[in-house]
Amino acid sequence: MVQAASPRELEHTYLSPEQVCEKLPGVTPHTLAMWRYRGRGPSYRKLGRVVVYPLHELQQWLDAAPGHGAAQP
Repeated sequence: MVQAASPRELEHTYLSPEQVCEKLPGVTPHTLAMWRYRGRGPSYRKLGRVVVYPLHELQQWLDAAPGHGAAQP
């Protein structure tokens, strides 16, 4: 059985752009790159040339997205 990560553990979990795309159906690495260029999309960090996305900030971005959790007609 897999135990859920604590909020403290999530603060130190980073995803690659490819891993983010797996969690966001229809979003490609190219789309993420364009969002970064335009200042949109989830928060990210650059470690040298490597782009990573903090998991807890990705979840916050998803939670704040319009229509998240809203009933669809």
